[in-house]
Amino acid sequence: MRTGDPNASGLPGWPTVEQAPEQVMEFGEGSAPAPRPRSDAIDFWMDYDGPIL
Repeated sequence: MRTGDPNASGLPGWPTVEQAPEQVMEFGEGSAPAPRPRSDAIDFWMDYDGPIL
């Protein structure tokens, strides 16, 4: 939090969105970058400009 950089010695590398836009960080015992799940659904909602009822 202090530096805005989650990467530290002994932790898995966490790439920036600019470096890996199609990846997310998957947390667990083997935390690591993973493919972005359901990219089509995420892209739809990110581009949606209509009402939410």
